[in-house]
Amino acid sequence: MSADNFTPPASRLLRQVRLGATDAWTVLGLLVLLAAYIARYFNFSALPDEDGAILMRYALHMAQGHGLVWNVGEPPVEGATDFGYTVLLAALVKLGLTLEAAPRVIGIASHAITVCLIYIVSVRLVGAHRGLAAFSAIFVAIGPGLNYAQVHYGTPLFALVGTVAFCFAVALYRSVTLRDSILFALSCLLLGLVRPEGVLLAFLMLLGLVVALGLRRSLIPASCFVAVFATLGMAYFVWRVWYFGLILPNPAYIKADGGLHLAPLIVSIRNVAILTLAFSLVGLLALRTRETARKASLALVPVAGFAAIWVFMDDMQNYLMRYQYAVLPLVAIWWTALLPDIRRDWSLPHLGELTPRRRLAMMGLAGILGAGMLAFQFALYRDYARFERGLYDAAMILRDYRDRGYTLATTEAGLLPLYSEWRSIDAWGLNDAWIAKNGIITEAYLDANKPAVIVFHAFFSPIFPPKPDGGHWSLMTETLRRYAEKNGYHLAASFGERPDDTHYYYVRSDLPESKEITARIRALDYYTLDGVLTTSYAPPIDAR
Repeated sequence: MSADNFTPPASRLLRQVRLGATDAWTVLGLLVLLAAYIARYFNFSALPDEDGAILMRYALHMAQGHGLVWNVGEPPVEGATDFGYTVLLAALVKLGLTLEAAPRVIGIASHAITVCLIYIVSVRLVGAHRGLAAFSAIFVAIGPGLNYAQVHYGTPLFALVGTVAFCFAVALYRSVTLRDSILFALSCLLLGLVRPEGVLLAFLMLLGLVVALGLRRSLIPASCFVAVFATLGMAYFVWRVWYFGLILPNPAYIKADGGLHLAPLIVSIRNVAILTLAFSLVGLLALRTRETARKASLALVPVAGFAAIWVFMDDMQNYLMRYQYAVLPLVAIWWTALLPDIRRDWSLPHLGELTPRRRLAMMGLAGILGAGMLAFQFALYRDYARFERGLYDAAMILRDYRDRGYTLATTEAGLLPLYSEWRSIDAWGLNDAWIAKNGIITEAYLDANKPAVIVFHAFFSPIFPPKPDGGHWSLMTETLRRYAEKNGYHLAASFGERPDDTHYYYVRSDLPESKEITARIRALDYYTLDGVLTTSYAPPIDAR
């Protein structure tokens, strides 16, 4: 099946996806199913995950009129790499939504629109059977998208913009028009504004389109893409460098670490395989002939390329495979387009050519496979939740002292700074330009800021020694501990489920409230991510 006999010719995407009655009722059914799933399984009281809380702090400060700053009154910092999401979040807060409600409004709405687009584009542009299109939409609907919204991540918005860009790529594959070329380029630019790796995904989508269409047919889309990125994209880049003072986002200096990362690459490939399941197998079957492989490349190039880019980046905080999630809607849309070609290339019989018994057996096998995929998806994500309750409770204690002008230095830069409202130093450097430029926090930098409380995630405790070569993180935590102990801080607690994985809390001893803060932290019922009550391995203060 070629691009030219792909359902009716297309030149205007919005006109093509108008729904008939059957499709409108199906979309309504998908939304009802999604609403029921949310009502049953979505935890509206869940706390933000750490990176989600970081974005919320930036959005709050922006909504208050301070700009994209980590600490009010200090220069802008590009720690909120989800630029478009953060700006949208700040706008909703400014309009009156609470800081906790705004991320979920964005997340749930983005996820719902993505699910609907998968069905509509699969039927109207790809020409998929309605049953297969509905299956793809349901598979994505009950996937991890709502889990991201539950813990305040902007991942669903990133996936939505990526889906929109891919929809224009599908339209261009069918029929190249100037209007769709411009809209494809603009949606790709927006993808890069939502997250920085969106620029790479956008270029990979263009590369997939070029491979699928050939150089001559892709000339107009490629020209529009280059023109948009060379003008609007460059204008944003110049503004960004002027505003933040760095060429790359702050976390890039910490996570890239100047080399290749084989372990994150392996994890990324595994994540894509888990996210897409049998859909990716269809893409691999399409590689048998050159013609079908070119057609499959429209999705395979961005999917494979996006999985590969994580060789350059550490994958810390990759909650539920969120770094790779944006490729799932692409595969969910495009896999049905390859089925007729695979049947032809592999000389498989058409369903109508089979005997009634074999036809029934094939339909039963397909039904079992589809039901198994949905059951796996449902079981994997429905009750998945991680809540940093201990950090939140500690933050609420510190919040009582937010007007004292104190500084917090911490490796846990999400819940603690957000809910304590303290001036905060991100000791890892994701939200600190000085640390990002210099590579690691130093005792001199700590002494210049005189933190009242120091909190860090350590892989040691007072009864379990640190490993001799624990890497960059170990050097950082050793610096924090050494500074605290040299300067007479009280060790309020070393909370952990195990003595080799703990949260340290140091309180400066010369604070007027030092004993009070120390006692309140020591008295906490401190819970881990998995809801396990921890033990504090810190000895009594009088015993030291």
